Amino acid sequence: LWYWIRNITAAGTGVRLKFSDNYDAATPTFTWVDWSLPQIGYASFVQYGQGYTDGPADYVYAVIPMSSSASGGVSNSAYDLVPGFSLIRGSRIDLTLETNWEYFCGSASSPAWCNSAAIASPIFFEPDTKFTPRAGMSWNAGLGKFMLSLVYDPTPATLNEGTRFHGGLMVLVSSQPWGPWQTVFTSDNLSWPGGTSSAACGATDWGSGERADIPTRYM
Repeated sequence: LWYWIRNITAAGTGVRLKFSDNYDAATPTFTWVDWSLPQIGYASFVQYGQGYTDGPADYVYAVIPMSSSASGGVSNSAYDLVPGFSLIRGSRIDLTLETNWEYFCGSASSPAWCNSAAIASPIFFEPDTKFTPRAGMSWNAGLGKFMLSLVYDPTPATLNEGTRFHGGLMVLVSSQPWGPWQTVFTSDNLSWPGGTSSAACGATDWGSGERADIPTRYM
């Protein structure tokens, strides 16, 4: 079991990898790698089936936020809304080595990888949209497509950037984790799913939250 942990610094920036070889034991043990990525604010593994079924033999991938479309525009915050996303990939030979991780620095038509965040490029970018930096991507074996789920602010011109109570949802598909992407659902300028929460929670708006994902278990 591998997972990226955010908020590595007191300022709420950076990610660090943690893993367990006995996660299903009654008392599992977890181990940190001995390095972190301070330049990345949030990293989310691309999900395949149970036991990484249908996953590529050589690499694992994770989605990361981009604060701009400029080369190296990786966001180091898990909170600041962003207009786009990129990828990192790790060699399955040994994910514990920092040198086995690379950044996407190409394009949908010409994918490429590099060892520095300073030249990373986006896999998806919408300059007029403010997404939460917490993307979710899953492989849909039935469709033969990757599904990218994004939460965003449907009213970016307003001062309130929170999406927990008033947020939009966008779902996109692609045959490759780096695109190109086709939008299959968007709530546009509306809150999703909308309405108010239960009486027990108070009459607050009910928005899309801060992260979306489509679990492979239920596809």
